Amino acid sequence: MKAEGMCSGMREKLKRIFSLALIVVMLLSLIPVCEARRCVLSIDADSGDFFYYTDETFELIGEIENHEAETVKYKMTLKLYDPDWYEIDAWSFGSYYLPSGKSKEHTAYARPPSGGWKKTGKYKVCNFVEASRIDDYCTFDDSVCDEFTVRGPGPSPSPSPSPTPPPPRGPDLMITDVWAENNTIYYKIENIGNRRAGESKTSLTIDGVFITSDYVAPLDPEEERKESFDYTWMNKSHDVKVCADYENNVEEYNEENNCRNKTLTRIYVPDDYSKIQDAVNAASPGDLIIVRDGTYDENIHVNKQLTIKSENGSDKCIIEAYYLGEHVFKITADYVSICGFTVKGATGHQKAGIYVSAENCNISNNIASNNYYGIYVASGNKNIITNNIAKANEEDGISISSNNIITNNIANSNGRYGIRCGGFYNILMNNTAESNSCGISIWGDNNKITNNIASNNYCGFSFGFLSSNNILTNNIAKSNEHGISWGEGTTQNVIYMNNFINNTYNVYSYSSTNIWNSTEKITYTYNGNQYTSYLGNYWSDDYTGSDADGDGIGDTPYSIGRDKDNYPLMKPFENYIIAPELAIFDTRKPYNPYPSIAGTHKGTIKPNKIIEASKLYTYPCEGTGGRAEYARIYNDSWSIETLPWEGYGGDWHNLSFTETFKLYANVEYKFTIRTGSYPQIHHKYALLTENGWINCTEFIDANRKIHYDWIPAIKLW
Repeated sequence: MKAEGMCSGMREKLKRIFSLALIVVMLLSLIPVCEARRCVLSIDADSGDFFYYTDETFELIGEIENHEAETVKYKMTLKLYDPDWYEIDAWSFGSYYLPSGKSKEHTAYARPPSGGWKKTGKYKVCNFVEASRIDDYCTFDDSVCDEFTVRGPGPSPSPSPSPTPPPPRGPDLMITDVWAENNTIYYKIENIGNRRAGESKTSLTIDGVFITSDYVAPLDPEEERKESFDYTWMNKSHDVKVCADYENNVEEYNEENNCRNKTLTRIYVPDDYSKIQDAVNAASPGDLIIVRDGTYDENIHVNKQLTIKSENGSDKCIIEAYYLGEHVFKITADYVSICGFTVKGATGHQKAGIYVSAENCNISNNIASNNYYGIYVASGNKNIITNNIAKANEEDGISISSNNIITNNIANSNGRYGIRCGGFYNILMNNTAESNSCGISIWGDNNKITNNIASNNYCGFSFGFLSSNNILTNNIAKSNEHGISWGEGTTQNVIYMNNFINNTYNVYSYSSTNIWNSTEKITYTYNGNQYTSYLGNYWSDDYTGSDADGDGIGDTPYSIGRDKDNYPLMKPFENYIIAPELAIFDTRKPYNPYPSIAGTHKGTIKPNKIIEASKLYTYPCEGTGGRAEYARIYNDSWSIETLPWEGYGGDWHNLSFTETFKLYANVEYKFTIRTGSYPQIHHKYALLTENGWINCTEFIDANRKIHYDWIPAIKLW
């Protein structure tokens, strides 16, 4: 009886415990699960046509559009399925960055197998996209499909007489735009003809008086170039006339369209208009607005090509936001210049002293303080942010998107980042970031960070989630809590010839794998002797290794989490004198060279070393005859071309130039490359190589379709 009573009591306790556990489980089931928000993106798939024949190549297109307020990083995969949903092939694109408000299209070409496509009926192309915001605020994983019909073999084309070619036209030079910035008059000249225009001269006439002329290097068909004249303004308004080929050096198809007339005006505030916005509204594109000393309470929207500058500099010309919830300057037009202001008071969420959503703008010699953001380049590329001071802003001193140049700025005492790079292919050079939460922060790929100083921050330099293929050289991180900090998944960043001095922790690295020395051996002079070796970084007193042979490189590695610096420097990098070296320019092979097609590539090359070359090698797609048939490299005062391609014989991958030549460091050169068959392609509008940048201006393929993100895989050697 006693044992039975004990068992009965135990059963009652277990029943009560089970009932309580069941109640807890039911209550927990009512609590919503916290998940990352789904990013607001649009994706689409397209087959390029409603139907194909079994002997035709499919054009498969995937699209993505970013409706988020920040840049997203994404990977796209296009998959092709037959009528039975059997996967035929797949093409991957990524990882790519897509700025806010922008869209991107990726194209793949599926060629029929021998004998044509095996089945007729409904084929499908599906676009699979994985994405996340660069700040991990949201994620995206979805797909969409499109159907198209494949019919039997196409009809045999009936023979038809060859069309009569149009008569040759020849070159035709035209001035397409004229504007002023400070004491410079800029113009754009374009060859709208169908043949190359040789070298020429452009004339400048002011108020009916000839002033000067400007040399113009040869222009290929449809090539446009920006040129300039120096001119000191005498009056508030000038009638400006710029004429192409004024000496008639070029025999043109149309000699009547060479000149462009424009009245360029200097508008003074408050003399002509009491408010800067009124002056902007009244100005014509290309005008110059000069703002005299004083304090102006305004929010200014610049929606046309203008130069707006203070008369006597930022200390004497202050613009305070009239509406705190609006930007002080909001720039939405290309080729705008803002120079010499103090901008303050835009404290509303994500509002800026200077906000840019445009291209080719110049923001210089300004002080941006006490705003939410100091200077914020939300979208647009080829902007130059230089010689500014961004201080005491609530979030970031300077925040930029992709493909911009940030030089000689000071970013101090900002609440979050001194300088934040939220994109790719930017150049950050000669900047100083002090007393911010983080000095310089990179959230993207293929940026170049050189000659910057980050001091007295919580972290000197930081790299966000999955940032890769960035290059850091000749930077100084000193007196920070963390000299450099790496987010999860950061890989293949190259860090060498940097100084890490007096930081509490030189490196914070979480699940990252990077390269802590130069990727090639460098010839340098140390203590009067010359050596050749890989070069790492200087770690101050934190490195205690020895240097038995006196070459300035420690004999044992410096440990960095799962990484290590195998060639630590014994002294700061300034003690290692690197002689200029001759190098080759090599884009190397892309991860995915497709799609590919023959056509004409135009773009620019800007080496960071002296390049000596006599040949151009073109990487072909496997099993094809991809090659270059013609190439020209040039700038305003120099040009070189290749010898004619001699067909598939001998060394047909290489095209020889007329002579050996040099491209000099930090000088921009233009190129035209005409390709045949299927060369390998980097599907980017800008590519940072080991020895400099190569950019795509445009690519016109064999079907006359224009692309802006096709760079040929080449080697100048």
